[in-house]
Amino acid sequence: MGAPQVKLREVDLSTRVPSFAGVYGGIAIPAKKGAVNERILLTSDSDLLKYLTPDERIEVGYDVSYFSALAFLEKSDKLWAVRAAKNALYGGAVVKSLSSTTNNYQLQTGIADPTAFVFDSSPDVAGVAEVTDITARADSSGDLNNKYLEFSTPAGTFYAWFNVNAGGTDPTLAGKTAIPVAIAIDETADNVAAALKTAIESSSALVTVAIDASKITVTNDNAGDVTDAVDSGTTGFTISTTTQGVTEVDSTDESLLFFGANQGEWNDKIGFTVKTYDTYPDDVKEEGAFLVSIYKFSNQSTPVETYVCSRQENKLDGYNRNIFVDELLQGSNYLRARSNPSVADTVQPKDQDTIMWLNGGDDGEAVTDAEMITAIEELANPENNPLTVIMDGGWTTPAYQRKLDTICSERHDCFACLSVPYADEAVSSFMTDVVDYRKTELNLNSSFSGLYSPHAKIYDRFNDRTIFVPPSGYAAAAISAVGASMPLWYPPAGFRRGMINVLDLRRRYTKGQMDLLYDSGINPLRFAPSRGILIWGQKTLLSRPSALDRINVRMLLMVLEPAIMTALEDFMFEFNDETTRAMVTSIIESKMDSVQAQRGVSSYSVVCSSSNNSPEDIDNKKMNVWLFAAPMNSVEEIPFAVVVTRTGVDFSLLEQAL
Repeated sequence: MGAPQVKLREVDLSTRVPSFAGVYGGIAIPAKKGAVNERILLTSDSDLLKYLTPDERIEVGYDVSYFSALAFLEKSDKLWAVRAAKNALYGGAVVKSLSSTTNNYQLQTGIADPTAFVFDSSPDVAGVAEVTDITARADSSGDLNNKYLEFSTPAGTFYAWFNVNAGGTDPTLAGKTAIPVAIAIDETADNVAAALKTAIESSSALVTVAIDASKITVTNDNAGDVTDAVDSGTTGFTISTTTQGVTEVDSTDESLLFFGANQGEWNDKIGFTVKTYDTYPDDVKEEGAFLVSIYKFSNQSTPVETYVCSRQENKLDGYNRNIFVDELLQGSNYLRARSNPSVADTVQPKDQDTIMWLNGGDDGEAVTDAEMITAIEELANPENNPLTVIMDGGWTTPAYQRKLDTICSERHDCFACLSVPYADEAVSSFMTDVVDYRKTELNLNSSFSGLYSPHAKIYDRFNDRTIFVPPSGYAAAAISAVGASMPLWYPPAGFRRGMINVLDLRRRYTKGQMDLLYDSGINPLRFAPSRGILIWGQKTLLSRPSALDRINVRMLLMVLEPAIMTALEDFMFEFNDETTRAMVTSIIESKMDSVQAQRGVSSYSVVCSSSNNSPEDIDNKKMNVWLFAAPMNSVEEIPFAVVVTRTGVDFSLLEQAL
C-alpha cells in the first residue's frame, strides 16, 4: 500500500453535443489566379480579389462565379474557394551561378510542374551549324569531266565528281566517298548547280541543301566544326564558308528556378532582381546570402516584396530564422523558387541588376465540367474542412450541379444552392424552359439541394456596367445570414430573412408564374414594388411530400446529426449497459431541450435503453440510439377571411361557421 497519501483521480463526465461551428460556404471558380485544385479560405471580398485575381479587380470576361462569391461574402466571412483550370502553366526564369559566363534567362515556354524542371537541359552556348555557299559554272565542251569538289558532313568526307555525257572516270580519292554528278556537255550553270545539289543531298541526312539559280547553300544540321569544302579539282566554282560550325558549350551552372506562386498568364507580369552579398554587401547585409526583390509590371519602381535568402537549406539569419530560398518564398504572394541540387548550395546565384520578368505563364484551355468537378471535390471530405452551403456560381450544367448534390448528400452536413441556367430565363418561352430544366434536364430528387430563379441584376463596380449574376450566391448568403444571427433552422426566405441587395431581376415573375415555379420545386426571387427584392421560397429538390422538402428542416438536421454523432463517438468502446445508455440519453436530451427552446422542434424523444438494445445487439457490440423529432413547420399560406355582419351580432357564435 505504501505510505499514507492522497491520490488524485480525474473523471470527465462533461461530454456534451458540440455547438454549431458557424456557416462556411464553398465554391469553385475558373479563376485567373490561385493554386489549381487547392482550397483557400476567403474571409472578405479583399481576400477574393487578392488571391484569385491578378490585379485585385474583376475584369470583363472573368467568370460570373466571382460575383457569386462576392454576394456570399457580403453576409459571411468564411468561404472556401477552389480554382479550376485546365492545363494552366507556370511562367519562369532561370538564374545562373555567380561565376557563370552566360546570362540569366527567361523560360521560352511555360512549365506544368516546377518540381520536374530539368536544370541545364539546354546548352549555355548553342551549337551553330556550318553554312557553305557554292556557286557553280557552266560546262564548256566537256571541260568539267572528271573534275570534283571535296566536302565534309558529320557523316564523313565526300567528293562529287562530274561525269559529262557518261564519258568520265572516277578520280578515286583514297579514304573518301565518291558521288558521281551526271551532266550533259555544255550544261548551263543553273543545271550544273541542280545536279550538284542532288548529289550532295544523297551524301547525308545531316545536311540541308537549298538552291537559288546557280548558287547552292549547304547547311550541316549538326553543330560543330567540319572540314571546309574545297574546289580540289580546280573546276572554277566559287566556294565560301559563311558560318563555321561551333560546338555547343554546356556546364552545370543554373543555380535557381524562379516561377509564379501559381499557374496563369499573370506570372508574366511578375519580375525580380537578385543582389548577392558578394556584390552588394550594404544592401544584403547577410554574409553568404542574396536579396530577392519582387516587382509587378504595373509598378516597376517599388518592389512589392523583398526577401534575404540563401541556397543552403539550414541557413539561419541573425534573427535565427531559416532563410532557405525554397522555403522562404513559400510565403510570397507572387514568386516561388527551386534550387538546383546539382550545384553546391554554397554557390551564390548570379546577380540580376535589372528586372527580369517571368515568361511562359498560361491560363490553359477553356474549363469544362471535368475541371470544375475535380476542383469542387477538394471540398468533399468533411474531415478536411467544415462546410455548410455550397453554390454553383453560375456553372449551371446538370453534371456539375448533380456533383454538388452528391457532395452534400455524402457529407450530410451541407446544402447546395443551385441556379437555373441564364439561357433558359432569357428566351421568350422562359417559363417552359425553366420548368423543363428542373424536371427534365436536371431531374434531381434530393433534400440536399435547392434550385433558384431568376438571375439578379447588379452593378459591376469594377467595370462601370450592369450585369446579371446567378441567384445561388444570394441564396447561400441568406442561409449564412440566418446562421450568423439565429439558429440555422429558421427559413432563409421572406421579408425578414430573404431580402437581397440587387438592382432588379432578369424576370419579374407574376404570382401565377411563382405558383408554377414553386409547385415545380423552384424557389423564385420576387420583385416587390416599394418593398425590395427577396427570396420567396425555401423548397428543396425532394420530389416526394415530406418535411425534408423544406430547407429549414434540412438545416435542422445538418446542425443536429453531425453534432450528435461527434458526441456519440466519445462513447465508443464503453460498456453497453444502463449507465452508458442513460448518459447518452441525457446528453442528447440536453441538446434537444435547447433546440426545442429555440423553436427547432415542437417535440422529441430519445430512446437508448433495453427497449431498443436487445441482448443480440449487445453481443454484436452495437448500441442503438434513436432520436424522434417533429420539426417546426414554416408558414407558407395564410388564409385571411373578412366577414361582414349586421350590427349587434355575437362574433363568437360566427367563428364556428368559418
